[in-house]
Amino acid sequence: MSLICGSLSWLYKNTDSVGLLQENDCCDEKGETGLSGTEEPAWLASYEHSNISRHNEAIQSTIETALEPIRNIRQQSEETLSKNKRKVSQLSVHKQLESHGKRFKGDKTRCVRLSTDLSGRKNDDLVSSYNSDGSKRDDHCLAQPFGNAGAIGLGTENGKGVMKIFYCSRTHSQISQFVREMQKTVFGKQVRVVTLGSRKLLCIHPRVSKLNSDIAMMEGCLDLLRHVKKRTDPSSASSCAFYNPDALDEYKNYALAHLHDIEDLHQLGQELAVCPYYGTRQSLDLAQVVALPYTMILSAQTRESLGIDLKDNIIIFDEAHNILETVQDIHRAEIDSTNIVKTRRCLWRYLQKYESRLKGQNSYYINQLLAILERLGNFLRHIRKVIKGEPETSKSNIVERELERQLEGHSEVMHKMLRIGDFLCEADLDHFNLFKLIRYLDQSDLPKKLIGFVEKLQTSKNGGLPNDGSTAESDETELNSRHISPLRTLQSFLQALINNSIDGRILVKITDVPFKNISSLQYLLLNPSHHFEDIVKEARAVIFAGGTMQPVQHLFDQLLPSVPREKIDVFCCGHVIPPTNLMGLSLSTGPTRQILEFNYARRNSLELFDELGRILFNFSKIVPGGIVVFFPSYKLEATIVNRWRDTAQYQNLEKQKKIFREPKRTDESDRILKQYSDVCKSKEILGHSHCNSGAILLSVVGGKMSEGINFSDELARCVVMVGLPYPNAADPELLEKMAYLDTKRSGEGRKYYETLCMKAVNQSIGRAIRHISDYASIVLLDQRYENHLIRCQLPEWIQKRMLPAIQVSQSFGKAYSNLVQFYSSHRKRTR
Repeated sequence: MSLICGSLSWLYKNTDSVGLLQENDCCDEKGETGLSGTEEPAWLASYEHSNISRHNEAIQSTIETALEPIRNIRQQSEETLSKNKRKVSQLSVHKQLESHGKRFKGDKTRCVRLSTDLSGRKNDDLVSSYNSDGSKRDDHCLAQPFGNAGAIGLGTENGKGVMKIFYCSRTHSQISQFVREMQKTVFGKQVRVVTLGSRKLLCIHPRVSKLNSDIAMMEGCLDLLRHVKKRTDPSSASSCAFYNPDALDEYKNYALAHLHDIEDLHQLGQELAVCPYYGTRQSLDLAQVVALPYTMILSAQTRESLGIDLKDNIIIFDEAHNILETVQDIHRAEIDSTNIVKTRRCLWRYLQKYESRLKGQNSYYINQLLAILERLGNFLRHIRKVIKGEPETSKSNIVERELERQLEGHSEVMHKMLRIGDFLCEADLDHFNLFKLIRYLDQSDLPKKLIGFVEKLQTSKNGGLPNDGSTAESDETELNSRHISPLRTLQSFLQALINNSIDGRILVKITDVPFKNISSLQYLLLNPSHHFEDIVKEARAVIFAGGTMQPVQHLFDQLLPSVPREKIDVFCCGHVIPPTNLMGLSLSTGPTRQILEFNYARRNSLELFDELGRILFNFSKIVPGGIVVFFPSYKLEATIVNRWRDTAQYQNLEKQKKIFREPKRTDESDRILKQYSDVCKSKEILGHSHCNSGAILLSVVGGKMSEGINFSDELARCVVMVGLPYPNAADPELLEKMAYLDTKRSGEGRKYYETLCMKAVNQSIGRAIRHISDYASIVLLDQRYENHLIRCQLPEWIQKRMLPAIQVSQSFGKAYSNLVQFYSSHRKRTR
């Protein structure tokens, strides 16, 4: 709510009635002309100012005209609104159905009755003529039918256009919550908001929406749009009845007239029989607030395809504690041996069939792609032969020597990191022009053409009979395989190879496990700042917000190294709860004075496991409601629970509170969470008193329970962090990242390692205390929490409420006494 009120207050204070930035705020430090420290004649300045004023007036007039239908919709009654929506639906769909000779039956499932066959394509799978010099992409507009101002003709030069706030979050549920909270403010009835989402969430086409892969849905959608663009019969089964430019403009008006979350926008598309995916993109030019997932704004390619213009706009990254990892994951690419074999086989068959008919340079580039696939396969086969000890004629290289060293350790998974340049030489790819090959894949539509070709191959293998759709499962499999091009994975991997060599690495991974001998090549991004620079340069301001952002120094060092420190403002605020509503403490010893240190050396200490059981048993006697316990890993949690079962500690603990364990499978988490919640909220559990009723939830740092789940009130009256959740120190990606950071500044790798641990701690313990009346205790179980360098990385609002380590950490009795008083005082208040 603070983000909403603060950002929208600034927006309305600094923009005019249509959303344009007011002229006195438009000028940057260099002035409107861009001249700095130079004089110009008064007549020239006056002339330029007049031109700018006329240009601004023209834009304002255009926007005023475009906003008129939106204002009219806002004034309509519910009855009129429904009637007009039906008219739009009739205009966008009925005519096409009538021309196709089908009668439309108006009901809630009318959208599911349209365009029921994607396989009725009449065109063949032959790529169009292609020449690398001066070539033009045939269907380059398919992926981006609208620019940022395509609908109303707004120019975006000099940043002119409706001022926007881009609100970005990790999940669509968080974005929907943001929109719902906005409805509660005074801005709710006037601000123009649109939420962008993937086809998976917005597509209403009955066949495309069934595809369970984003890539498959994109390919299927663009396949249909190609027929629309080529002006083939729009009512045919091979085109999309929901893609209509006039109807999309109507969708934009309805979408911006009121606040809608992603589910509302999908429903609006069904009501209007208009594509919500392209309808929301059509709404971008007039929107004042654009809500979207991280991935859509962090990828330059995605921004371009969506028509997102960041120039002089404001970007808010909410829940930004994992922004670095998100940038790295978005730009990760992987290809494995299975994919290489499959893609090469399909592409070779394609060339074999069409080689005599291919025009331009198609044959040349396809042969280049086949050569690259062959070399990638040879490279991985060579590595596998080294593992199996088979003789090789080629001389030993740096990869072979490293793998031979790992073989001595009998590792099942062997790996080696390579710089991009070294990998290209080792794989014999250094003489290929990857830039031209990527442009060819992007412009020739070969990946799409290969989809149809592969489908026909599969059909011929089945005796020439198409899938009869006898079962839902077989139909879904056929749909997905049809619309995923084998070339897409190769295209992504080649795109990664043209990145700056020092910014990333190639991880060669060889798995030597029976029945799972898959080799792979992964591109890992080590320097996320390179992909974030354009965002920082274009945007007026970038805001990183979150409740558990600390520590933040690594964010400056890795994401914003080119930004002067004086241009970065850090604002930390306290929690709304009174000081008496939170007690924080760390423990170095347990009830029997056993030292608490959950490190690798003591990973099998039975005495330590028993001491933890005794601590939780004592806590369960005084803590009302729920206790959430976070373990560093699933393995440690399972080991400790098994020990408790062997010693009857588990049974004794369950007599105090029912125990729930976080499952590894995320699809089971909701069920466990629901059961845990029901037990915690019940007033009387199996005849227990109020003090020891409730439950214990054994969770894992990095699992679903530690990310995005809010344990308010009785769901977490106590949060226990077991040990320090340091990431796996043997992880090759982590080691390479640390080594890379050490090249920037000595000791940075170790700092990054510590930061990853404390970020995980803060994210987990921050699940409790969700409102002003909430109360809980936070207990850190490990003697290393006494270290000032570790404690100072906790959130400030927790640090201020932590009991001094010298008072309680060495004495479980003193800590327990403080907890007894804490819960006793809150019981008295609630009576």
